[in-house]
Amino acid sequence: MIQYHRYNYPNDPALEPGEDFWIERQSHPELTTALRAANWKEFNRIRIVELSFEGHWFRIFDEDFSGLKLQDMPANFLSFHNCNFQEADLSNTRFFPASFRGCDMRGVNLSNSEGVAYFWHCDLRGAIFSDKTDLFPRRQTEQPSELEECQLDDSFKDHLVKQGVSFTLGKSSLSNF
Repeated sequence: MIQYHRYNYPNDPALEPGEDFWIERQSHPELTTALRAANWKEFNRIRIVELSFEGHWFRIFDEDFSGLKLQDMPANFLSFHNCNFQEADLSNTRFFPASFRGCDMRGVNLSNSEGVAYFWHCDLRGAIFSDKTDLFPRRQTEQPSELEECQLDDSFKDHLVKQGVSFTLGKSSLSNF
């Protein structure tokens, strides 16, 4: 079943400022199966060859990845909407870039992950990170990661502040998203 949804994220790097977009919301079972199995060769073949070109955002909606071992995921131009990553292992993942909107990421393992990731209205409480978790790329051509209206622990917040990641917390709650 295909559904169309209207989105307006003010800081979305894929949009012009203030631009709304209607997006086709259709599941791709083969891609999701490859993602769940951490079969990155098949995942890239489906994502890049069959569904979208490299450099174009691919969006995944309403999937449950909780508890899965997704380390080393090739998270290039992936955007997750309302997905569950509770206790998922995203260690050693390179985000160039990736975005998460309204995702439950409580207890997600981000150890040794790096790159540019955008988080909007996500719950990152209990996220696991290491000294090598780097969401603030040192290359001048890349933007730093951003967190907007997310829930996170003080230790993770302090880690991100030291790196220079920008974020706004505000009144954030997944139930208000």
